[in-house]
Amino acid sequence: SKGQHFVASFKRLRSTNWILASNYPAAEAFAPITRFRNYFLLTMIAALVVAVTLAWRLGIAIAKPLTSLTLQINQLADTRSDKRVRLDSQRSDELGLLEGAFNSLLDKVQQREQELRNNETRFRQMFEGHRAIMLMVDLHSGRIVDANSAAAQFYGYTIAQLRSMNI
Repeated sequence: SKGQHFVASFKRLRSTNWILASNYPAAEAFAPITRFRNYFLLTMIAALVVAVTLAWRLGIAIAKPLTSLTLQINQLADTRSDKRVRLDSQRSDELGLLEGAFNSLLDKVQQREQELRNNETRFRQMFEGHRAIMLMVDLHSGRIVDANSAAAQFYGYTIAQLRSMNI
């Protein structure tokens, strides 16, 4: 058959005792199947590209609020940032709850820092203004960390000189 591929079929005809043979070119016989395979592969590749693109865009859309929240928290962590600024908690989803909880935590931390500053100011006023001789000593190194004016007057040194001494 001159090197061509055929689909062959044979059938014995009983009434005449003949054999009926048919040859059909294989490329022509399988053309609809080949065409379907090609269209199917192209469609699957296109569907895959669309699915990957949609998944990528969906991932970005899901991660964008979390990325924004992370950037805002990092800005608040900067020592030069305004600690009174709060996160934008206008969302009604889980991130909105997280932002609200974080803002509440910031409020409590700021309140405690203010209380600590007030207590430190009160302690400083008491420590420096008291008539009793007071020295703060680091027990590990034996170094005088701080002294009040009564101690400086009693020992005859300045407060700065007392701070540089060891006991």
